[in-house]
Amino acid sequence: MSLSKTKKTFLLFILLFLAVSPVLGGGLVPDDCDGFEKDGVRACNSNDLIGMVATIFDFIAFTIVPLVAIIGFVVAGIIMMTSGGDPGKFNQGKSAMIAIAAGIIVIYLAWTLVSLFITILGGETWITTFFKNGD
Repeated sequence: MSLSKTKKTFLLFILLFLAVSPVLGGGLVPDDCDGFEKDGVRACNSNDLIGMVATIFDFIAFTIVPLVAIIGFVVAGIIMMTSGGDPGKFNQGKSAMIAIAAGIIVIYLAWTLVSLFITILGGETWITTFFKNGD
């Protein structure tokens, strides 16, 4: 049974929605942020926006990226194992593994370098808050 391209795309969006739904269910914006200052409830401010962006970034960087990387490594490994002696398929799996590893290194090294650079500068700004999980 072969799935059409449209069905594969639809399935991908469903899986992506299911993967992102824990973040949406927990709420991206704090409960006490309704945009108005009334009855002791504070209004939204820029820290709430930064906290929301930090929550999304953390979810993507520390939940989605490792999950996708593991799936990619498994698929590349399957390609290598089922190559049947075909050097082209084996090299395809090997290249995929190298690309995934390089991508992970680039993602986390960039995050580390930016965080380190801000810390060295001594900047206790919204950016440092962003890189400290929006706290």
